[in-house]
Amino acid sequence: MAVFSIIVPVYNVEKEIRDCLDSIKNQTFGDFEVLCVDDRGKDSSMDIVREYANADSRFKILTQEENKGVSAARNAGLDAATGDVIMFVDSDDWIELNALEVLNNKLSKTKCDIVMFNNYNVKPDGSKKLQDEDKEGDRTIKINDDELTLFVGVCWNRVFRKSLIDRLNARFPVGLIVEDSDFTFKVCSQVDSILVIDDPLYDYRLEREGSYTTADNVQERIVDELEVLKNTYRYARDNGYDKKYRKYFLHLIGTTARKIVSITHRRRYIIQQIHDLLIEMDFPAAYKDLEAKRLTLWMGDK
Repeated sequence: MAVFSIIVPVYNVEKEIRDCLDSIKNQTFGDFEVLCVDDRGKDSSMDIVREYANADSRFKILTQEENKGVSAARNAGLDAATGDVIMFVDSDDWIELNALEVLNNKLSKTKCDIVMFNNYNVKPDGSKKLQDEDKEGDRTIKINDDELTLFVGVCWNRVFRKSLIDRLNARFPVGLIVEDSDFTFKVCSQVDSILVIDDPLYDYRLEREGSYTTADNVQERIVDELEVLKNTYRYARDNGYDKKYRKYFLHLIGTTARKIVSITHRRRYIIQQIHDLLIEMDFPAAYKDLEAKRLTLWMGDK
């Protein structure tokens, strides 16, 4: 059994995959397994992956029967993982060569089940910029209604103890654009605290092909954000802690409502979905503050 299970979904990344796999292969801490999940792309990505798997037994290949998307690929990796710690790396990104060594040292000194780290944003010309340039040192942050928003987002800028994921049976929703937020909410909302470190351990490639930038994709993203919002609210309600995170959910509804101003397609559908969710949350009767009034104003903009 390895310390780290690194899950890498692979789909049409023949130009970038070597950077990703080399960054893992050459880690200064070598106790890991790499679960490369073949999501049935059409280029030579998997031929490259097989080179690594043939040369290094730590690299393993999992094959999807058909293209199912990144969520299904990550779920397949979670089902097969045997390591104590789960890490997600997108196949067109890479990690710093000391990433696992740093994380192993941090994990050995904390009881937290999640360690969140900094990252570099990398432009097409190769230049890098830190995502968070503030230097605050290692800090353990208690999770509450005010702090949760900071921790719901992408899954690749943190590692998770596998025991936590297993206990919650946490998986990614298949078929949604914003799958990370669903997964990270369900996991982060049920821990007491998260260790946050300044170390930049991940290199995130900006301006990749296939990003969601067109108007239609932006609108579909909002629809998916609402679906995730409904799913996570109901998950919290069913587990008895929806009231604990009321401010968090209202914040997200307000953020989504403000985005409606820039779209026309499916506008009324999105407004109706927000309206129905607010009724489900007993809004606005339960909220008399300024945030409630502001949301009500946005809801009236049809």
